Amino acid sequence: MSLFRRYRHLRRLEKILRVIWRYGFGYLIDQTGILSHFPLKMIKARTAKGLEGLSRGERLRLALTELGPAFIKLGQILSTRYELLPEDIIEQLQKLQDDVEPFSFDEAKSQIEAEFRLPLEEVFASFDPQPMASASIGQVHGAALQSGRDVVVKVQRPGIRKIIETDLEILFDLARIVEQRTSWGQLYGLQDMMEEFAGTIRREMDYTLEGRNADRIRRSLSGDERVYVPKIYWDYTTQRILTMEHVGGAKLTDKGGLERMGVERQEVARVLTRSVVRQALVHGYFHADPHPGNIKVMSNGRLALLDFGMASSLTEGQRSFFISLIWAIVRGNSRKIMRGLLEIGSPAAEVDERKLLAEIERLRDKYYDLPLKDLKLGESISELHKLAYKYKIRFPSEFTVVSKAVLTLEGTISYLTPEISFLEIIEPMERELFQERISRRQVRRWLTENLPSYGEMLVEIPERLHSFLGRLEKNQARLTLEFKETEKILHRMERTGNRLSFSMVLLSFSIIMMGLMVAESIRNVSLFGNIPVLELGYLAAGAMTFWLIYSIIRSGRI
Repeated sequence: MSLFRRYRHLRRLEKILRVIWRYGFGYLIDQTGILSHFPLKMIKARTAKGLEGLSRGERLRLALTELGPAFIKLGQILSTRYELLPEDIIEQLQKLQDDVEPFSFDEAKSQIEAEFRLPLEEVFASFDPQPMASASIGQVHGAALQSGRDVVVKVQRPGIRKIIETDLEILFDLARIVEQRTSWGQLYGLQDMMEEFAGTIRREMDYTLEGRNADRIRRSLSGDERVYVPKIYWDYTTQRILTMEHVGGAKLTDKGGLERMGVERQEVARVLTRSVVRQALVHGYFHADPHPGNIKVMSNGRLALLDFGMASSLTEGQRSFFISLIWAIVRGNSRKIMRGLLEIGSPAAEVDERKLLAEIERLRDKYYDLPLKDLKLGESISELHKLAYKYKIRFPSEFTVVSKAVLTLEGTISYLTPEISFLEIIEPMERELFQERISRRQVRRWLTENLPSYGEMLVEIPERLHSFLGRLEKNQARLTLEFKETEKILHRMERTGNRLSFSMVLLSFSIIMMGLMVAESIRNVSLFGNIPVLELGYLAAGAMTFWLIYSIIRSGRI
């Protein structure tokens, strides 16, 4: 690190620590011993005025706001992490806004000309000097291309990358020190969290990624005539400039405009909900911020999705888990909820499953007698996040993103039409989502994605086993077995064996059937004349599968 850069970092760090101290969090600085790592002057400052009577959450929100864009974004991300922070702090962090004063037209013009190396007038036929909206990372202007097409242009705030990169480097240093010196820092893996946060905010500063998010979601919605994704003009898009098709219509926040258009709000809520659910749970890539300001109703009645800075993906396993969790919550299946939490989460310590199950049962009793229209899925998931915080279970970031999307979507639906709920809209989708998971296309996709990996693993097993046995013979390996709660272990082993047997039967059946289908499609003739072999094979394998499931369920080891 250069001397100048180090000096700049120290000055910024000193300001950060002063702000932390002024808002009443000096005890954290003392506890972590941060000052012993940096050649700083005394940073202790007087408590900021007007803080008397404010909660710790309110003081933290004010401190992050004063510290600027990187800290505001950090607070916004933390506001979704119910398993990491207590409820009173989460509630305040959710109020963080990054609306700031817009930067000047001259700065926007210079940024565009620097990116395209052309005068502004040669890039755009017209450009509105007054921004339509402004945030901490960029602002949006109306413009027109040389062809006359109306567009919206997002321009990144000049110098924001350098500011954020400086703050990220400082935050990495602080996370490393806190993780080394405190038990809670080690428990929550602060350095890993910072890596995750840094990746998120860096992706948000790359507007080409936002453009690709829009293109990917547009492709996934190509068969849905009710939802529209604006076109990205790639010839006018860079990492710092994003040019998107201008879409007319009324935003969902414009209640007067919606009334003049004669919009049926319940239908808008249904179309939006089904679209986001299918994006997330069928296609696995979704718009993660479906709040009313990011959605327009076009003059032809279609919904237009806007602002793709926040998009996320779910793996096949995560989608399957989330679908199962939704119906487990609706049906009050406490054991299934608990198993799901422990499977997708990463417990930092051994979890007392009986206590956890008892707390989930209490939550179930809280919501069990409510009609579906009064049951809030987002609220239920938030409660599970709080339990995760209590039992020190960390969730993958994808789970917190989809949880936040559900909360946001439920808020949007409530804003549009309080008389119906998210769960009422998606209840008819249960069969559709299940059929999608077992469709021929999904099976083929699973086989295509996973068979090569399993093939490589099978090839490696003999070599690895031979190597391990050789090391045992030479006393270079030690195998230690410790038996605790033997009955519980045997129970789990039997359950695992049953699940494995079930999976192997299904996998074998799928491989054989797919092979026959491929062979028939290549030769364009049946391999067995007019005998319906495929149909009989499906019936036989289905009967075997149901017999195996019945045996496992009857044994009580599932």
